[in-house]
Amino acid sequence: ALSGLGDAYYQRGRMITAQGHFDHCVRIARDHAETRIEVANLCMRGITSFYLHDAAAVADCQRAVEVAQRIGDRRSEMVGRNVLVTILPYLGRGEEALDHARRCRQTAEALGSTLFAADAIWMGAAVAQLLGRGENTEEQLQRAWAMIEKAGPQFSGAWLQGAIAFVTRDAERRQAAIARGQRLVAAGAISHNHLHFHQLAMDAQLRAGDWPGAEGPRPTPLRPIATSPCPWSRFHVARGRLLAAMGRGQGDADSEAQLAELRQEAAQVGYPEALFPAAIVGI
Repeated sequence: ALSGLGDAYYQRGRMITAQGHFDHCVRIARDHAETRIEVANLCMRGITSFYLHDAAAVADCQRAVEVAQRIGDRRSEMVGRNVLVTILPYLGRGEEALDHARRCRQTAEALGSTLFAADAIWMGAAVAQLLGRGENTEEQLQRAWAMIEKAGPQFSGAWLQGAIAFVTRDAERRQAAIARGQRLVAAGAISHNHLHFHQLAMDAQLRAGDWPGAEGPRPTPLRPIATSPCPWSRFHVARGRLLAAMGRGQGDADSEAQLAELRQEAAQVGYPEALFPAAIVGI
C-alpha cells in the first residue's frame, strides 16, 4: 500500500510526499526481510531523493541494482539502471550512465519492455553526445520516439522531446520538439516529464541564445509541481531564468549574488560547474 501511494504521489509530482511513502515502505520491507519489495522501492526512493537534492539517491539505486542482480529480479534491475541513467549525467558521471544505459537496454529487450528499451536508446545517445562521442544522435532519438509514440508517450514522450530540442542544431526542429513536448505535458504526462522537459527546453534555448525562450515554456502545469515545487525544479528554473537574464546583458549585483548561491547549491548536490556556461556568466 505504501508503495502504491508513493507511485500515485510521484505521478502527480508530489515528490516530498512520495519520498516519504517510499522510505516508509523500504524500512518496513527491510525489517521483515521482504527483499523484492525493498529493492523495487529503493529505486523509487532514489529518484525522489534526487529531486529533493538528497545525496543518498545514487547509493539507493546502486544497492537496488546490486541486490536485484543477486536475487534475479530483472525488472527491478532494469528500473534501477534506468534511474541511474537519469541521475548520473546531472552529476557529471556520464561514463557510468552509458554503461547502465547499455545494460538497461539489454534487460528491457529481454523482458519485452518497449518503453524502457526506448528510454535506454535515447538517454544513452544523449549522454554520448554530452561526452563528445555522439554519432547520429538525432536519428537515435527519433527512432526512440517512434517506439514511444506507439507504446504510449505519457511515460517519457515529453521528456524525449526536450532531449531532441537540446541536441538538435536546427532551429525549426528545436521549436517543433518544444511545441510537441508542450502538447504532451498539457495532455497529462507523468510528473518527471514536467520536470525534465522544461529543464531541457530551457537549456536548448540557452544554447541557441534565445533568451526569452530560455526563461521557460509555459504549458498547463501539473498543479502539485506548480504549487509545491521540489528543490530540483526550483534550482533549474532559477538557474535557467538567471542565465537568460545574464545572456541578455541584464546581470547586476543581485544576479551575481544569486549566481553564487546557485553555484554553492550545485556544489553541495554534486552538479558540475558546466551547468553555468562561461560564455553566459562571463568567467
